[in-house]
Amino acid sequence: MNIKDYLNLPLVKWDGESPIYSDVTDRIYRDIDEAESDLGEGQTLIDLRLMPTSPEYVTHLDSSYCEDSLPDDGYGELPVEVEMAMDAFNKAVEGIVISWSPWRRRLDV
Repeated sequence: MNIKDYLNLPLVKWDGESPIYSDVTDRIYRDIDEAESDLGEGQTLIDLRLMPTSPEYVTHLDSSYCEDSLPDDGYGELPVEVEMAMDAFNKAVEGIVISWSPWRRRLDV
């Protein structure tokens, strides 16, 4: 995104904990100090076009995951063991962050 579009994004405060994303470097940083390490001479944090991020969690499994494998006649059902395994998987991965996605917001730095 160009600088004009970036400057038109709503301004938000950083929570101080979530990683931050640079639209310029296409990198996610753990904190402001790490982002500053990518600054060139004479650049400021605004030059990195920083954005806050939100977590992406492991997607839960449900019966639709297997629907392509079931018979088309409408009589196919998942075995109880598969449903139980999906439930166990969903409980095991609850709350696990696997990536971070940038918001379309401008970080107030």
